[in-house]
Amino acid sequence: MRKLRTALWSISLLLAVSTLACADEYVWDQVNDSFIPGNLNSIIHIAPIGQEFVPSLDYLEVVEVWACDWSDPPADPPTIVVNIYSDHIGGSLMGTSSAVTLAPAFEGVATFVFEAVALVPGERYVLEVLRLSGGNGAVGTTGGTDTYPFGHIIRWGEPDEGTDLWFREGVIAPTAVQQLTWGRLKQLFE
Repeated sequence: MRKLRTALWSISLLLAVSTLACADEYVWDQVNDSFIPGNLNSIIHIAPIGQEFVPSLDYLEVVEVWACDWSDPPADPPTIVVNIYSDHIGGSLMGTSSAVTLAPAFEGVATFVFEAVALVPGERYVLEVLRLSGGNGAVGTTGGTDTYPFGHIIRWGEPDEGTDLWFREGVIAPTAVQQLTWGRLKQLFE
């Protein structure tokens, strides 16, 4: 019985710690994520590459894009950032995300975190995906379908009306977490 109680206590403690670690969630403002990317576009060869968007919130703190490691050999994956510009890809630089190094052979959702970037709701902005170092990377697109009504993909620095980037942009909203105390933990095993 004592071993069972110890095991249950250990499991409960692990669950409590993991709950505390997941206290933040994202609140998405603009998204174009209802598809599995039909095409991958090289970050290097189609640069500058990005996506126009029109926010409804007055700031952003997080951007996600569908990204993959196209480095050759895969032992040199790319380190990439996302820049936010006002109006067009050569406009005023509003903010730069933290850098993310993709894992070798990675393909999926990459998350880029920012210090709060002030935005004007209803105005056009561009997110640019930029390789800092390492091998080539790619971003996912609709593959010839215009799915985001408030902007277009940017390839070679120009808007392309025929396709859109897979992306999400929004804010990090703290989630209320119940404080775990030693007394509360003991109550779980009485």
